[in-house]
Amino acid sequence: MIAHKSVISQCLSLLPTEDLACPLLNYEMKKLSVEQLVKLFITAQLDHWESYPEFDIKMRAYSDLMKDIGIESISSSQIKPKNQ
Repeated sequence: MIAHKSVISQCLSLLPTEDLACPLLNYEMKKLSVEQLVKLFITAQLDHWESYPEFDIKMRAYSDLMKDIGIESISSSQIKPKNQ
């Protein structure tokens, strides 16, 4: 499992995040930036997360990976409105 998380971290490090760090994109975003949201959904896609409840489980299980993304604590209920 550790190797799998390492591969995901490597994939995330290759993202061109300069464009996602634009202050206009992150206006009034308190807990989750656009960059963090994109990285989170890429992680979910690579690891085959299938539902928002699974996000909660995986984010707790992958605490080191979440720290790499820059997310300390967030729940799926906070993610869902941003995705709509």
